[in-house]
Amino acid sequence: MKKTTLLLIASAFSIGLHAQTLQYGTAPEPGDVHKYREDTLQLAPGNAGQGQTWNFASLVMDTAVVTNAYVSPVGTPGASSFPAATVAQFGDSTYTYFRVTPNKTEALGIFSQASGPVTGVQVFSNPATYMSYPLSFNQSFVDTGAFTVSLGPGLSFTITLNQNATVDGTGTLILPSGTFSNVLRIKNIITNTTSSLFGNSTSVEENYSWYDPATKFPLFVVSTTTDNSGGATTVSHSVNMRVNNIGSGLEKNTSMVGTHIFPNPAQVNGALTVRTEGRGLSRILVYDVLGKRVFEDQQAQTNSRVYSIGTQGWMPGVYLVQVVQDGKTSSEKVVLE
Repeated sequence: MKKTTLLLIASAFSIGLHAQTLQYGTAPEPGDVHKYREDTLQLAPGNAGQGQTWNFASLVMDTAVVTNAYVSPVGTPGASSFPAATVAQFGDSTYTYFRVTPNKTEALGIFSQASGPVTGVQVFSNPATYMSYPLSFNQSFVDTGAFTVSLGPGLSFTITLNQNATVDGTGTLILPSGTFSNVLRIKNIITNTTSSLFGNSTSVEENYSWYDPATKFPLFVVSTTTDNSGGATTVSHSVNMRVNNIGSGLEKNTSMVGTHIFPNPAQVNGALTVRTEGRGLSRILVYDVLGKRVFEDQQAQTNSRVYSIGTQGWMPGVYLVQVVQDGKTSSEKVVLE
C-alpha cells in the first residue's frame, strides 16, 4: 500500500514538472498568429520563486491589437537571404526569419519594408536565440547575436545583443482575460550595444514573460528599457498581453466539429470547399490575418451540405474560416499559397 501511494505521488510530481516545462512543440510554425495588446505602462513584475500568484486582474490597457503572423519563408521578400529559415514572422512591415530546431528557436535576420536606416535585408552575422528547449524552473540560457547595418560607403554600425534568460518563477497568473495556472515566468536581460564611428551606445532591456506551456507565445510581458546614449539616460516601460478568443483570433488551430475544409493549403485565385454535417441554415465568414472580414454568406443546408468559396483577389497568407450553425461556432485556419 505504501509503495503504491509513493508511486502515485511520484507520478503526480512528474506530471506537474512536465506541465511547467516549455517544450519544442511550443515553437512558432507557419500558420500561427500571435495577437496582443500593448501599452506603455510601468508595472512591478512581482516575486520570483515557485508557487507564486501574480495578480494583474485590474490592469487596463490600450484596446489596439498588434498582430504578428507566422508564414512559410518560401516566397517572402527576403527568402533568398535566409535559406536555413523554417518560419518567418510578419508584422509592422517587417519579416523576421527564424530557424526552429528541437533544441532552440533562433532569429537569423530581418527584411524590413519600412523606411529608415534598418531597411531591406539584414542578416545576423551571429543568430540570436529566441528560446531554448526544454526549459523548466531555474533553467537558463545565454546567447549573443549581432548584425551590421550599412548606411553607405564607409558608414555603418554594428548592433550586438547579449542576453541572459532564466526561468525564475512558476505559479498562477491572473489577467483581465482569465486565470492561468502552471505558468512559467522567464526573466531575460538583453543588453544591446550599438557601435559606430561616432561611438557606442547601449540599451538594457529587463523583460519578464509569462508562458503557459500548453500554448504558444507569452501570455503577458512586462518590460523596462534603459537607454544610455551621448551621456544621457532614459527609461521606458511597456506591457503586452496576449489576446484570446476574439472573433478573428488565429492563436490556435482549432479543428471544426462536424465541418471539413479542403484543400488546405489552398491556392490563390482558386476555391475553398466547406462541407458540413449538419442541416439547416449556416453562416460562413472568412477573416484575413489582420481581422478584416473578406467573405460572408449564408446558405440553407439541404442534401448537398457543400459550399464553395472563391479566393479570387485574395492575398497569400493565413485566413480564418468560421462556420455558425445550430447556435454553435467553429473555426479553422486555412493557408493560401
